[in-house]
Amino acid sequence: MAYLGNSSDLKDHRSLRDKRKCPYSDSLETTYLGWVQTPQYFEDCYKIKVLGDPCGHRNAVFFDAVQCGLDGYGSALFAGTNAIFRRAAFDSIGGIKYGTLTEDSFTGFTLNQAGWDSAYFRKDWEGSADERFPLASGLVPESVAATFKQRKRWAQGSCEIFLMDKRKPDQLMDREWWEEFHREHPVELPPPGDDREWKFRFMRRVFFFNTMYYPYHSFAAIAYYVVNIYMMLSGTLPFYLNTLVILTAMVPYILLRGLLNRLAHNTVSNVDAVHGQEMWFALAPIYLWALFDAYYSKITGKHARWANTGGLGRNGSVMEVPNIVIFFVLLLSVVFTLYRFFRLSDFEVAWQWFPGLFFGVFLLAQIWPTVRMSVQEYLGWSYESLRDTDKQVVFFAFATLVAFLSQWKAVYVHSNSGKCLQDDDTGDFCLENAGHGDVL
Repeated sequence: MAYLGNSSDLKDHRSLRDKRKCPYSDSLETTYLGWVQTPQYFEDCYKIKVLGDPCGHRNAVFFDAVQCGLDGYGSALFAGTNAIFRRAAFDSIGGIKYGTLTEDSFTGFTLNQAGWDSAYFRKDWEGSADERFPLASGLVPESVAATFKQRKRWAQGSCEIFLMDKRKPDQLMDREWWEEFHREHPVELPPPGDDREWKFRFMRRVFFFNTMYYPYHSFAAIAYYVVNIYMMLSGTLPFYLNTLVILTAMVPYILLRGLLNRLAHNTVSNVDAVHGQEMWFALAPIYLWALFDAYYSKITGKHARWANTGGLGRNGSVMEVPNIVIFFVLLLSVVFTLYRFFRLSDFEVAWQWFPGLFFGVFLLAQIWPTVRMSVQEYLGWSYESLRDTDKQVVFFAFATLVAFLSQWKAVYVHSNSGKCLQDDDTGDFCLENAGHGDVL
């Protein structure tokens, strides 16, 4: 982290800037810029260079898309590292703001509320190809356990900021010293954030809410797990779905959301987008844990312990257990669904089982990368193990699909030829005229 000098330190250089006709000025008459954030890059490591970043350490959706959008509103988030600050901005709020596990986010939020703007600068995207390079690089967590501990700390800190009384003075700051310092070294301040144009204030509050609210998204992922497992074991949904509502509301919503995501993430590669989705499912139990700890701290006043990323080793963690349990429950449910699917005596309607089976396989694929790495690290296996390096899974999946479809026709077409499984008055499908050559 670096600090720009205050306005008095820069006066000697303004004449030089004027001679060069540089359009930038530190004067608050032209800019309220308080700090500049740059992307986080990581040194070449096996997990990113060879494995393809299965734990989503690059966080490309955030650094390649979200931060670029926030920059347009002068609201780029402080990510804790790789940032340069105006000294006057720090002095105006008393320095780093503590009281939460994510003091970086809280500090950035406090600066924005005080009226300071923030920018996002990408030297790796600026200029010609030979002029582009990352400004700084760091290390990634050494294991899945360390990654989960890091992400839990981030989520818990965000929830703590969301719950805290932000009008209360920071108890960890020497207020008397700070007030005396301001009397001796007056700092020129921008207009408070609440004095800005209402559109600007509204968008900045939306950004803040989204940043602090993201751990609550884990409830949706857990709901996917629960509903899917229930579908595979029972053959029915745990709730009623109106077909008309699905066609007129849910389908357009899915298509519109996909389009908006594509427009917002057009700078994110498909591979990084997939890793982001996988980690959204894998981190759901971790975020629930973080929410519990945050509310526990709020109610009891006891703050959780945490560690820096670099201080966490490759030891396993109990945080990895939920994903492993979910994976094997989903796997057993898929096997059970296949068994029930091809038992003619248990047959009601084929589509009662097929959607659950399809989505169950999808969920297995989402959490498999982190589950695989957890098993490898716990057993001391190489990261090369349990990997489909020769793409045999693709051929196995294709063969399984062919076998599935052939058995489906054998069981549900040939065996039920001449039968009507349900009353025509209900509008459900009838196989009364299905023959050996018919295609369903």
